[in-house]
Amino acid sequence: ASVPFLDLVIVAAMWCCVSIPLVFLGAYFGYKEESMEFPTVTSTIARAVPEPSFFMKPLVGISMAGMVPFAAAYVELFFIM
Repeated sequence: ASVPFLDLVIVAAMWCCVSIPLVFLGAYFGYKEESMEFPTVTSTIARAVPEPSFFMKPLVGISMAGMVPFAAAYVELFFIM
């Protein structure tokens, strides 16, 4: 089913009349604020970065990102059928 044209126009008008003015209002008040000062002093001594754990490796994250949604859909379909 398609979206009625009037509904599409209403959503576009709400976006243009609400979201865009709020973006510019937030930018205006954001630029008027003073700069944020950090509460601590950053050390200039370099430290060794530890080796990432097994779960932080990209290949594991990519695999999990593919398996978790598939497993959820599989379980749902298993109980439906």
